[in-house]
Amino acid sequence: MKFLNDIAGSGLNVFGAGGNGTTKQLEELGLLAPGAKEKAQSQSLMRGLLGSVVAYAAQPKNQNYGSGIPYIAKGLQQGMIEAQKPFDNLNQTAMQNQKIKAYKDEQTAKDNYAEFSKGMGLKEHNMSKDVLVPGNELNPNMKDENGVTIGNPALDSNYRPEPTLEQKSFFDLKTYLDKKLADGTINLEQYKANLPEGADYMAVGDRVFNKTSGEYVDGAGMSEGEKALDKAYAADHLKWEQQGRGTFGKMESELTEAINALENEENITGKVVGAVLNTTGGELTYPRAKAVQDYVLTTVQKSLRETLGAQFTAVEGKMLMDRAYNPLLSQAENAKRVRRLLGEIKEAAQAKEAMAQYWNDNNGSLVGYRGPSVRSALKLPDTPDETQVGTEPVDNGGITVTRIDT
Repeated sequence: MKFLNDIAGSGLNVFGAGGNGTTKQLEELGLLAPGAKEKAQSQSLMRGLLGSVVAYAAQPKNQNYGSGIPYIAKGLQQGMIEAQKPFDNLNQTAMQNQKIKAYKDEQTAKDNYAEFSKGMGLKEHNMSKDVLVPGNELNPNMKDENGVTIGNPALDSNYRPEPTLEQKSFFDLKTYLDKKLADGTINLEQYKANLPEGADYMAVGDRVFNKTSGEYVDGAGMSEGEKALDKAYAADHLKWEQQGRGTFGKMESELTEAINALENEENITGKVVGAVLNTTGGELTYPRAKAVQDYVLTTVQKSLRETLGAQFTAVEGKMLMDRAYNPLLSQAENAKRVRRLLGEIKEAAQAKEAMAQYWNDNNGSLVGYRGPSVRSALKLPDTPDETQVGTEPVDNGGITVTRIDT
């Protein structure tokens, strides 16, 4: 039967019917079912044969042609028409299938993008990252007045003496896009349209912050407070880098010298020395005592003011001076006080250094910083306050404050 479907390699069957050269391609594209051409060939032969027989039989034989050939020819002519119809139907079927396929593809794309958009909204965590969580101070209630630990640090569940690495899970858009492109949910154009810039993440409490976009992974941006904190600290950071670090080093050196003098020399403080120093020309009688006193008071009054700027009020300076040094007290007591001040100065320097390092490592931002503050290191309130609670009122340039004596 094969020779009946391909007369002399022409691709036409005995009725002169046949398809075009795209039939195979239409099958490969899925627009025609596999074997559609072979089916059409079988139908063509059958329809051609039946069409010829029926057309011949249906003709009246009284046309006086003088021969049966015209009757047979008319039958074959109708058979040829019928034989071509299955091949013509292939093209119509392919066109219909193409429209149906385009509609289904469009609906599938819409459904896929709707599902993709839902995932973008849910932002289910699909990645994890090790992030550095800054350390924090031991609960102050677990230290005595000299800053010496008196309790077991293990009892403070929030205490972290050193920064620690913690694994935080978060939603990563790039990973989500890669997965959806790979499984065919979105196309390349949609992938590129949603592709983010390279991002860097960090932990902020129990949240993860995208430092590149300035947003948390849950979509919230930096708060106004966080923006204000970064803006305010920028000037402090520059001052610390340029001169603050050296200023603290000088303070530590001068306080160390003062402690050595109080512990190893005579006539530095005491009732007699203190009384003379409070009189005009007293520094000429006890020049060494005056020098040691200046070391301590200059550190508190001038250097800290220059380092902390507006965060360090004149009232707080007076409070720290009274707390740190009193020339009327014994040298042992003053040595104890200055040593305590030196410890606070060192803690303050460490706090400043920690903040500076955090700022440098996090694209110029303090977002997420949970380390110690300079004010807490100096045992000052969290915010500057011109009024301190105590027992003895003092007039300070028109501002009435209360001095704390320790």
